Amino acid sequence: MTIPTIALNILGPFQLWRGGEPVLIGAKKNRALLAVLALSPGLSTSRERLAGLLWGDRQDEQARSSLRQSLALLRKDLGGAEDAILLSRDDAVGLRPGAVWIDVLEFQRLGKSADIIALRQAAALCRGEFLADHGGRDNGFENWLSFERARLKQESVKVFDRLAANETGPEALFAAQRLVALDPLREASHRRVMEALFALGDRALALRQFEDLKRLLKSELDVVPAAETQALAQRIAVVDNAASVAVPAITRSPAPHAMAVRPTLAVLPFKNLSGDAAQDYFSDGITDDIITELSRFRNLQVFARRSTFSYREPSSAGHVGLELGASYVLEGSVRKHGTRVRVTVQLSQTATGEQLWAERFDRDQTDILALQEDVARQIAGTLAIELDGRELDAAHTKQLDDIRAYEHWLKGKRILWTEGASNLQAREHFVRAAEIDPGLARAYAGMGVTYVEEAVQFPPEDEFRSALAKAYDVSRQAVALDPSECLGHASLAWSYLYRREYEQALHHVDTALRLNPNDADMLGNAAYVLAMYGDSDRAVQCGKMAIRLNPRHPEWYTGFMGTALFSARRYQEGFEVRSRAPDTFYDSRFFGASMLAYLNRLEEARQWTGIGMRKLEARVGKIRMARTGAVRLLTDNNPFRTPEDVAHFAEGMRMAGVPS
Repeated sequence: MTIPTIALNILGPFQLWRGGEPVLIGAKKNRALLAVLALSPGLSTSRERLAGLLWGDRQDEQARSSLRQSLALLRKDLGGAEDAILLSRDDAVGLRPGAVWIDVLEFQRLGKSADIIALRQAAALCRGEFLADHGGRDNGFENWLSFERARLKQESVKVFDRLAANETGPEALFAAQRLVALDPLREASHRRVMEALFALGDRALALRQFEDLKRLLKSELDVVPAAETQALAQRIAVVDNAASVAVPAITRSPAPHAMAVRPTLAVLPFKNLSGDAAQDYFSDGITDDIITELSRFRNLQVFARRSTFSYREPSSAGHVGLELGASYVLEGSVRKHGTRVRVTVQLSQTATGEQLWAERFDRDQTDILALQEDVARQIAGTLAIELDGRELDAAHTKQLDDIRAYEHWLKGKRILWTEGASNLQAREHFVRAAEIDPGLARAYAGMGVTYVEEAVQFPPEDEFRSALAKAYDVSRQAVALDPSECLGHASLAWSYLYRREYEQALHHVDTALRLNPNDADMLGNAAYVLAMYGDSDRAVQCGKMAIRLNPRHPEWYTGFMGTALFSARRYQEGFEVRSRAPDTFYDSRFFGASMLAYLNRLEEARQWTGIGMRKLEARVGKIRMARTGAVRLLTDNNPFRTPEDVAHFAEGMRMAGVPS
């Protein structure tokens, strides 16, 4: 079997790669010629057809001569002998079968599958309109291009429609939104968006989608929505969004959980009533762990701690809920006395201010994790969330053998998630927690995170390998001790990513998201790991959901989201996101510069590069910078899985003026 040496991307702007390096095809006619061959039966067509499509405005001999010149230039651009890629035999011209990977053909193959993984892969190949950067003055080519664009658009609609019908949660919404972007006047696509928004609990947005559709149809076609669309809007409108029950199905074959209204919950920082400000870490830690426990329930959306912990000053629960957009608010207090802990909690509804549930828990300190689980389960029951056995299993947490270990875990975690704090200081607490309780999985997971953080900060090669090995070892130990420890899977995913063991990294990202599907920090980290893996569309979905669940997110969220958008070739949107957090990461400026370069904003790109170079040099030193080269340093520090993505990032930096 011949291994393809050339990758041709034409579902979107034209891109050609050879051995992972971009190949520049300067002449537009030559790029069009390759696209025509790629879609011809058997990858081959006649010289007469090529000449007629691309040089139809010329006399036959002139057209034939122009074709010969184009083929000669293409062979030179491709850098190989005539029979390496291009075949010329008698009156036919073609591409050597098996030597060229073509995204359109792969998209068509995957799109015929009934497997959802294949459909996701097909969707990921759709970077935009077929030959999005092409047009022409030749009527023959224009007619061919219009026909192929229409045909492939219809095939794309079918793929995204099937995907939207079978996905759940934000994935279903993303697929539905792509449907609308493909064909804004297709009512069925708008219905998919309405259903997906409603399934996520956004009734108001679902109805707004209907109103937008009404205006669009009126202005463009002077018609009203079909009876089926109006009936769907009516069914959504009559459902009380504050109700905590499953709503009637609104499609014939909904995906699992697709039609459940998902309440949104904000957990405010529990008040420390111990009379000792030094005990704030304990009340904060209990709050944080209850957020984590609640995040495990798939049908509940929980705001991240950063967004809710900003409300430390006295404020009504209703005010906080309205400001965050939360349906419910949980408040509480913690009082420690000797070896006993009293935790008081109350759950209220934002819209009415009604207190739905309140409880007081008096427990021994060693029983604190069971208390958190009880709180999470009772809230879930109060909101009438339907839980299956796997989610209950995931919510189970082992008992603590020694409260001192838990206290060190809380202190380390508080330091770890404080921007600008000492990574080493956080690790010291995690190490102490593990020494006190060797069975405490989360202590090893915390250590793993600190070692990963150390490894990605451009250390010398020996320090990088040492930190990565330690991260790998302690992360594996965390997962071995407790397979349901989400943070352990997250730190192990990062370890595998930088070991270039991508399938293992993906496995642990998927496991972490399954265990804790609403954890905003995990979703934010998944955005980066998935972008490096090459699953850019899913990376963007995770990044957007992270920001949605944590509207007051730390700056690293926007950094990872920008990386995901760069990987998806969504440069304008990606640069807008990246520019909100330009100073968070050493490589942030370079991703921004690359996106500016691909947007042809080269002067701005070079300005970003200048700032980035100063930051990188300050980190690694002039000698290492000169010896290794900035491009190599940055590509090594961002471990893209595919050679195409590595070359894409490297080329963007070179265009932006980053020295090799």
